[in-house]
Amino acid sequence: MNSPGFIEEVVEDDESVDLDLYLQSILNMPDAEIEEKEKVIVGDFPNTYTLSKHVGERMIKRHRGDLPAVIVRPAIIGAAAEEPMPGWVDAVTAGTAIFLAGSLGVLKELHGNSDIIGDQIPVDYVADLIITASADSMNKNKLQVYHCGSSHRNPSTGWQTMRYLWSHIGRNPFEKMIDYPSFDVYKNKTLFSLMFLLKRKIPARGYYYLSRLIGNNEMKKQAEKYLDALDKCKAIGSAFADFTKNEWIYETFNAYELQSRLSQEDLDLFKIDIKQLNWKEYFPIFSYGMQKYLMKQETEPPFKGKGNFMNKRPRFLYDLSFIFSHGQNQKTRNFYQILKMLLNSERVRITIREIVTQKQLDSSLIESKLIKNEQTRVKEILNRMMARMSFQKMRILGYIIHKAYKSMYEMVVVDRNSMTKLKELNESGQGNVVYCPTHRSYVDFLVLSYVLYAHDIKVPHICAGEDFLNIAIVHTFLRNSGAFFMKRSFKDDPLYKSVFYEYVQQILTDGHSLEFFLEGTRARSGKMLKPKFGLLKILTSAFFSKKNQNVKNLFFVPISLNYSRVLEGETFPLELLGESKVKESLSRIVNAARFVTMNFGSIYVEVGKPINFKDYAQDIIQTEGLDPFSNENDEKLITSHLGYTLIYKLTQNVMIMPTAV
Repeated sequence: MNSPGFIEEVVEDDESVDLDLYLQSILNMPDAEIEEKEKVIVGDFPNTYTLSKHVGERMIKRHRGDLPAVIVRPAIIGAAAEEPMPGWVDAVTAGTAIFLAGSLGVLKELHGNSDIIGDQIPVDYVADLIITASADSMNKNKLQVYHCGSSHRNPSTGWQTMRYLWSHIGRNPFEKMIDYPSFDVYKNKTLFSLMFLLKRKIPARGYYYLSRLIGNNEMKKQAEKYLDALDKCKAIGSAFADFTKNEWIYETFNAYELQSRLSQEDLDLFKIDIKQLNWKEYFPIFSYGMQKYLMKQETEPPFKGKGNFMNKRPRFLYDLSFIFSHGQNQKTRNFYQILKMLLNSERVRITIREIVTQKQLDSSLIESKLIKNEQTRVKEILNRMMARMSFQKMRILGYIIHKAYKSMYEMVVVDRNSMTKLKELNESGQGNVVYCPTHRSYVDFLVLSYVLYAHDIKVPHICAGEDFLNIAIVHTFLRNSGAFFMKRSFKDDPLYKSVFYEYVQQILTDGHSLEFFLEGTRARSGKMLKPKFGLLKILTSAFFSKKNQNVKNLFFVPISLNYSRVLEGETFPLELLGESKVKESLSRIVNAARFVTMNFGSIYVEVGKPINFKDYAQDIIQTEGLDPFSNENDEKLITSHLGYTLIYKLTQNVMIMPTAV
């Protein structure tokens, strides 16, 4: 029964052995003799546990009489998939011992084979099979054996198990972890023992003796704990060696047939079909259960849709892999293509004509020269304003941001379902997506782009203030990542207003997404500010314009960015007390580099339901009897209504963080 192979659902019996006599002889042995003859008693079985199960089954078969009997053989029982709570586990036994030691970064070497099929089974699947099999066997005078495992119908290899576990732990580390988890699995026992000695035991012994020579009490305690942990890891490896180096396939025909006899109501209530289990989703739940129920650590549950996507593993290749395996490239027009379109646009040409007509009254220059001067100014405005998105340069900034965020923030938590829906919306081609995040910190400019990049969604063009143009080098990175720059006010500059309007229209016409801060400026107090309608009006005008048929629809997405602690938390109180705002500069950025080593807690990204502007406007038009396509006041009314609706939706998803309290 213990050699690798296919295990059938029968109770084996060896008539050559008198079972009662065998058991009585063991019971009559002194404890010292049992310990001395343990290997002989156990025989081919891996341990006393498997032997006792085998003996117990044979006893039931021999002595059950006319009683119906059910034997459920669970494989390696793990944390609950769903009941009583997802991830529930209350003991460090079986596979949990290996997973926990590995998750804490203590167990690094294992004797076995990572390519063989393991046989994990959630504890609630075991409980449900016991209940249903027992009920089904009532009044049946026979012995029925059920295998409760996964190797037959939903196999998962050791390599897959580690990949799913380690991936989740990389984003949600154990608080008491001494190193990030990884396994070196050795098929050869001698090589395993040698590597364990060289890589773990000798360095640990060296640290122990060093602590005795020069260490304080804390160092001595740590050295002793680590040696003790290594001894336990060696014991775990030895205890489970038979199961990590051998492979068994346990047939589950009886459980499969049982399903056909159950009603749909029972099938919905009792989980006995292991094929329903998704290992990629289960092992993060297992990891969460070990953190919550064994280590008493509070962490984000992976089964509620939300989770940290930022892998914290401090390894160079992990970070490069993250940056180069994510992101969506998008084609953008170059400077001269945009300039040509602006100079040929009706709005810009009319504005230039009006300016030239006005200047002719006081200038001696000929009309063609005045027009040339204004066209040159259009070029200068666009050159200062325009984004120059570059996917390759974006990756460089993405790498820097990724490394900085890993150092500064414990988690960046997002809702995976929201990200999936955003990706579908972007790829649907139904209209332009307009992101409207809250504005609490300068970090806001890059948080959303970072999150979208990580989820393979095209990053938006970001409307930023011209203040950032004063920051050398930094503004170039921002520009290459999609930022375009606008003045705080341009009421007295009609040409700038026309160029800005047409540039935004061109972004929409080309099908790009857009991001802007509806509040206009950072909210120092943490409360939502009143909406600013400048850019919002340009966007709604683009939709209502009869001349622009390329903007089919707009989808406004309210996004609340919540910080445990904002980067500017030290300066905001001073500004609220009346001190003037300090201008941003490269020197301030360099000085702020010290913040990278500080802990700023977590960022929670709450994505609200997108507002379909076409439907939204139509509802107001029908209710109020408006005509925004012809009446500018009606257009302003709908724009104002939209602005306050977005602020309300942003407020709904604002979390009460410690800084706000």
